[in-house]
Amino acid sequence: MTINEKTVGNESELANQCITWWRRNISKEPVENGDTRKRPTAYRATLKRCTSIDDVLVTEAFQQLWLSLPSDIRTPRRMVLVAMLAWLLAAIKQDGPQTIAKAMASKRSPESDSPKVSQIRFQQLVHARTPEEFVSRVRRVLAQLGGTVNVASFVKEVEGWYWQSQSKRTEIEPTRRQTLKWAMEYYESQPRKFN
Repeated sequence: MTINEKTVGNESELANQCITWWRRNISKEPVENGDTRKRPTAYRATLKRCTSIDDVLVTEAFQQLWLSLPSDIRTPRRMVLVAMLAWLLAAIKQDGPQTIAKAMASKRSPESDSPKVSQIRFQQLVHARTPEEFVSRVRRVLAQLGGTVNVASFVKEVEGWYWQSQSKRTEIEPTRRQTLKWAMEYYESQPRKFN
């Protein structure tokens, strides 16, 4: 197994653990497998009150997610990413069918041609440079979407954004950039204004 394959495997495991954590602790969806226990609401409330990555890092919610990860994934390089994911997942109420970009581009109402998230707000999101700026913008977008996006794709997209934002390489192939992927999906999902 190459280092690159190991990294991809670890990121997939991270995504699976984050989704499981969200379903058990944050989601407002019915519990699977007939489990009728009431889920804690404190994690969602605690994470909503956070104002920085450092605030998230010292919460019980983050610690529970962090400690649920395999030890080879719990590296200092991933700590901020996991904190971002915990903070953002707290803003998702329901697992939906659409990626965040398609959800942003979907119509406000059947009679409207306007997307749920304006092009200006979308541009602000894709131009975010720091993890805290990114989280702030994504949380605003999630609020506009009613807290409903596809959780599995969302986690992977946030991971993609994070690693690209941390990369010193500027020559990342354009089609692999997460922000370009979002732009393509966002604009392709909107009705055409001109032929």
